[in-house]
Parts: sequence; structure tokens; C-alpha cells
Amino acid sequence: MSPETRRSVLLVDDEESIRFALAQYLTASGYAVDVACSRPEAERLFEQRRHPIVITDLQLTRTDPRGGLELIRSVRADAPQTTTVLVTAYGGDECVAEATRLGCDVVLSKPFPLSMITQALAAA
Repeated sequence: MSPETRRSVLLVDDEESIRFALAQYLTASGYAVDVACSRPEAERLFEQRRHPIVITDLQLTRTDPRGGLELIRSVRADAPQTTTVLVTAYGGDECVAEATRLGCDVVLSKPFPLSMITQALAAA
């Protein structure tokens, strides 16, 4: 698949091992992946290149425990057509409800099989 036909994903997670595994899987699945480890870095990357898909962890740092929701809020305000996916190990009903209110397309609870991410993107 040529780079021109690959869908661009912005992947945001503060854990290097998760970023690496998801980026490798998404690349092998035909996506062009940019990675960020913080909300400010993700916002800069999104401003430079309006990715059609943003996948973010809920807790991006210990000092930004709901940074993923704030990133989704920012992305939705600037580009409402962007597909957004929130992944979290800490998601409860309140988190899912807030993500839904923000217009998040998919919420996935960690741990999940990697294939679940591409299935969620295909369905979104």
C-alpha cells in the first residue's frame, strides 16, 4: 500500500511499550502512524497534520490523568470529522459517558487484543 493511500493515525500514550506495540501493529495493518507521548506533543502534531484518526490513552501522565479526554475535546473542536478512540485501564461508566458526550467514537478498556483496535477503526 502506498503512503498516499494509507490512513494517517496519531497515537498518543505515555507508555513507550504500548506506543511501540500499537504503532507496529497499525503500521503492519496499513496505517501511517505518528506517535506522541503527551497531550502538548499530540496537539502540536495534530495542528501540523490533521490526522483522520486519533487514538489516545486516558491518562497521559501522572500530572495529566484525564489528558486523553482533553485531547479528544480539542480534536473534536478543531476537526469534528476525526475518528477518535480512547483507550484506558481506568475507564468506568463516568469516563465512558464523558467520552461519549465529547463525541468519542470508540472506548476500549486495556488490556485488549491488538486486532480489536483495527476492528474498532473499521466499524467507526
